[in-house]
Amino acid sequence: MGQMYEISCTLCKASAGVMEGRGMRHGNSFEDLYFNYMDQDDRFSIGMNIPSGSRNKITKCFYSHQALACVKCNAISSKLVWSIEFESGWKFIPPNKCNQCHAEVKKLPFPDKGVFKQRCWECDSETLQVELTAMWD
Repeated sequence: MGQMYEISCTLCKASAGVMEGRGMRHGNSFEDLYFNYMDQDDRFSIGMNIPSGSRNKITKCFYSHQALACVKCNAISSKLVWSIEFESGWKFIPPNKCNQCHAEVKKLPFPDKGVFKQRCWECDSETLQVELTAMWD
């Protein structure tokens, strides 16, 4: 299932749209991830990081859009977060960085609706509001 949310500041009214999930019609296969979701940089990153003995032996694959918040500038965004695990036990999870300042981003926990405590990326107040704007499967 996939959802879109509008997150806004209760004080300055700054807002950001985020998406979570991917929809039920999409599987969690590496082929689907590689051909339908990854951009050229992701594909290159995999090729440069896979140990040579692990090629063609993927045992697990996970991907989903997640709401993320920057640990430095508090910018909120959503990105495709993914990981692949190989038969050898080697796992690859690409780093996620903020589009604004390139610092680390972490998953943004928030309720389905209402007010929650999170620092605003514009005015630094600590009260944001979330509203579900769309759902799909």
